[in-house]
Amino acid sequence: SSLNYEITNWDDKDYVTDNIHIKELSLNNIQHIFSIFYVGNYHPVVLLVYSVLYYLFGLNPFGYHLFNILFHLVNCLLVFWLTYKLANKILIAFIVGLLFGIHPLHIESVTWISGTKDILYTLFYLGSSISYLYYINKSFNKKLYILSLILFIISCLSKAMAVTLPIALLLFDYILNRKFNIKIFIEKIPFFIISLIIGVIAIYAQSDVYAIKDFTSYSWVEKLLIAFWGILFYIYKMIIPLNLSAIYPYPNNSSEFYQFKFLISPVLVITL
Repeated sequence: SSLNYEITNWDDKDYVTDNIHIKELSLNNIQHIFSIFYVGNYHPVVLLVYSVLYYLFGLNPFGYHLFNILFHLVNCLLVFWLTYKLANKILIAFIVGLLFGIHPLHIESVTWISGTKDILYTLFYLGSSISYLYYINKSFNKKLYILSLILFIISCLSKAMAVTLPIALLLFDYILNRKFNIKIFIEKIPFFIISLIIGVIAIYAQSDVYAIKDFTSYSWVEKLLIAFWGILFYIYKMIIPLNLSAIYPYPNNSSEFYQFKFLISPVLVITL
């Protein structure tokens, strides 16, 4: 049904309707896209995709929604593939892929035109992960390692959230019972270097538009409680996806931190 949705007045205006950077599909403009921060982010791959979609569909929202749906389906298949490589069980892979496809927390990323960045970074994130697993299984073929690294870079250039991949690769090593030695950590050095570079760029991009919230009004205890609750919040919404909202505001005053959910969150997270 999202194929019939319109362009929204929240971020879609910045990314598509009023975005002068996507109105021309040329080599000079592509070079320009890779040299700028935009809306507090550095995600040139996203702007490049919007440029292609604008060239094909103009401001017709149908094309943008179609792109998100099609590539979300591709991501579902990649999740199935990745899970099968890890668990070696078709049923488990099918259930995980299905849950990934229909889970309510993915509605925003798929049905919101500005959510394309989530679709894209996930696409290359999963591709990099699968390539890494084949690298392990194919006698450490260097071509597969390089492919995993390239896909990781493209994922980072789609959304900075991709910087988590090196930790995920270590978890894959653990799940597959690889012996933890110096080689495993040397393998990850290029990934961690890229993560560090993209992380620093992301902070500069966010700071450029004052997108990083000023936490000076919160005490260090309150900052810790926000961090601990944030971890539990996503787990909770993943299991019980009710009362979803487009935005979840920070507490307005110190008294809100005395709510049970904030006070219990450090205990639960540390226990987990």
